[in-house]
Amino acid sequence: MSTTRPYLYLRGLRQVDHTVFSVSNGQKNYYDPVYGRRLPYSSGQQVKRSLLDYMCDLLGEGRAPMQFNWQMSTDNKTKQKKLEQKEPWSPCDPKWADQLIGGWMRAQKDERTIKRRSPLSISAMHPLHPTLAGINNESLTFDRSDHPENHNVVVRNEANEIVPQQEVYDYLKSENRSLPMRIWIPEDKVGGRATGLFIYDVAVDLRLLFAVSLNQFDPELDPKTENALIEGGWQKSPDGNYLICPKTRRLWGRERVQRGGVRHRFRGGRRGLRPRCGWRCR
Repeated sequence: MSTTRPYLYLRGLRQVDHTVFSVSNGQKNYYDPVYGRRLPYSSGQQVKRSLLDYMCDLLGEGRAPMQFNWQMSTDNKTKQKKLEQKEPWSPCDPKWADQLIGGWMRAQKDERTIKRRSPLSISAMHPLHPTLAGINNESLTFDRSDHPENHNVVVRNEANEIVPQQEVYDYLKSENRSLPMRIWIPEDKVGGRATGLFIYDVAVDLRLLFAVSLNQFDPELDPKTENALIEGGWQKSPDGNYLICPKTRRLWGRERVQRGGVRHRFRGGRRGLRPRCGWRCR
């Protein structure tokens, strides 16, 4: 029995200087009970998004087009129309590099859900060692006072009406104050800045890297996309369970990555791994 494992394991090291990993609710962090300090981290989803963006830049391709959905309805009480944002849809088409490598999922009403698991399993990016990373807290200012002629200051009253400029000038003179074109953002609203050495781990499933499953019990493609891929040069694997990305597309992508200055040398294991679908991954 073969002991070849169709997985590739990578570890990345990044130096981070004064960076925010999340801005939705401050800096993402966790508590290290051994060293008694809070440490920053970046989620695996953020790392994956960065890797896909970098890959698309090297390939010279854009990200797959998304469809953003809104639902218009009428309020039963006020009888006024309102808009509600719904789940965005991806094309679920592996001809786009970020879809093939990043995976997809689309759930539509009255239609089958189609989804593809990404061949990349990515861990969170966390400090190499608790003493080699940290969080710096600070406050910020949003300042546009260097060119006041390019910006406007608007004062409104309780009725949401714009107060005339002369009335504003008279008030400022009587109160001996000004209206600066800057906003002070306190520390608790900004969140910390991450600094240090961080690592993340990536497991690449070589069986699925350039192969899309044709399993109809848990479909990854709709029939229209499947037919379009076959017409575009994708071929079925010998066992008929997968669609394989054309070799010219795989080699072209590798050449673009190499020209971009990213070269990796992997040692160990056997060359030409043969996954379950029967095609050779080189």
